[in-house]
Amino acid sequence: MKKIALVLGGGGLRGMSHIGVLKSLHKRGIKISEYIGSSMGALIASFAASGIPIRFIEKVAKNLKKSDILDFNPFDFLKYRLKTGWIYRGDKLETFLRNNLPVHTFDELKTPLYVNTVNLNTGGTVIWGLPSFRDVSLEEAVYSSCAFPIVFKPKKIKGEYYIDGGVADNLPIRITRFTRPDIIIAVNLRYRGVLKGKHLEQKGMISLLDQTNTIVGQVMTEHNLQLHNDLKVIYIHPKVEEYGFLDFDHTEELIDEGERATNEVLDGNKLFGSKENGRHIFGLFYKRKPVFNVNNDLCTGCGHCIISCPVNLYKTINGKSKYQFHHREKCTSCLQCIKNCPYGAISFEGEDKGFALHKLSNFFKKD
Repeated sequence: MKKIALVLGGGGLRGMSHIGVLKSLHKRGIKISEYIGSSMGALIASFAASGIPIRFIEKVAKNLKKSDILDFNPFDFLKYRLKTGWIYRGDKLETFLRNNLPVHTFDELKTPLYVNTVNLNTGGTVIWGLPSFRDVSLEEAVYSSCAFPIVFKPKKIKGEYYIDGGVADNLPIRITRFTRPDIIIAVNLRYRGVLKGKHLEQKGMISLLDQTNTIVGQVMTEHNLQLHNDLKVIYIHPKVEEYGFLDFDHTEELIDEGERATNEVLDGNKLFGSKENGRHIFGLFYKRKPVFNVNNDLCTGCGHCIISCPVNLYKTINGKSKYQFHHREKCTSCLQCIKNCPYGAISFEGEDKGFALHKLSNFFKKD
C-alpha cells in the first residue's frame, strides 16, 4: 500500500473546503497515511487525524458560529491601547479545540499529524509532531498555527511565542522530505489567480489584513513550491477567493467546492498524474558552495533541517542530523537550514563568505 500524505493549506474559514476534500478522498477509498496542516488546514487535519468520522467533522463545521471561536474583548484595547497586539484573545478558539477533539496529545492520534507554526521572535519555523516536538497538547499546537497576526493573540509555549504557520509557509509540502510518503496531495487555497476583493478598503481591518496576507502568501507559496518542485505532488486548488477570511455564512458552499475541486483533479489522474515543472527563482548566492556543520551536542534529530533543505543535504544517522559534505555542490545557499534549526545546532563554515548575484538569465532557469 502506498503511503499518502495530505497537506492542507491555510486561508481562514475558506479552509472549510478541506472538509470537501476529505469527503472526496473517503468516497474513493483513499486512505491517508499522514496529515500535514498550516493554520486552518492544521485545524481540519487535527480533526481528521484524531479519527473523527468525516460526517461529524462536517456537522461541527456547519453548526459553527462566530461566538464559538471569536472572543473580542474591548477592555484589552482600553487597557493596552496600541500595545494590545490582537483583536481576539483566542481563548474561545482553544477551548473549542479542547472540547471537540477526542484526543489531546500527538501520541493518541489515529494518524500521524504535523502542524506548521512560526516562532514570533526568531522567525524560524517549528513543526509540532516531529521528534522532540510532541510534548505539547494538540489544542496548543493547532491554536498556535491558527494565530493569524493581529487577529489572534500569539500562543506562549514553553517561554516562546508562536503565530500562524502560513506567515512563512502556507502549504508546507517540505515536511514530506522528513516523512517521505510515496504520494503527496496538497490543497492550496492561495494559488495565483485573480483576487476578487472589491472595495476591501471599506470592509474593515481584518479584510485588509487578510488581503495583504493573501497577496504576500501567494508569492511566498509559489516560491516555496518552486524550491521543492522535485517532490511528487498532486495539487488541488479550490476556487474560494471570493469568500472572506472569517466567512461563517457559506460553509456548505465551501465544502461543496472542496469536493468538486478534488473530484476534478483526481478524475483525471487517479493519484498518479505528473505535476507541472515550475521555475527556480533564487536571488543571492555565495560565490563558493558553503559548508555547514552540525553540532551533535545541540542536535536533537528533530528533522527541521531535512524539511528546510530543498536539495536533501541532510539525513538522520543514529538520531542525529548529518550534513552530507560530498553533495554540497547541490546547495542553493538559501540558508534555511540555519534559520529553521530551533536549537542553533547548524553553523556556517564556508571559506568564502561574500555574495554574488547571478546573471538575470539564470534567475529564470527552466527545469
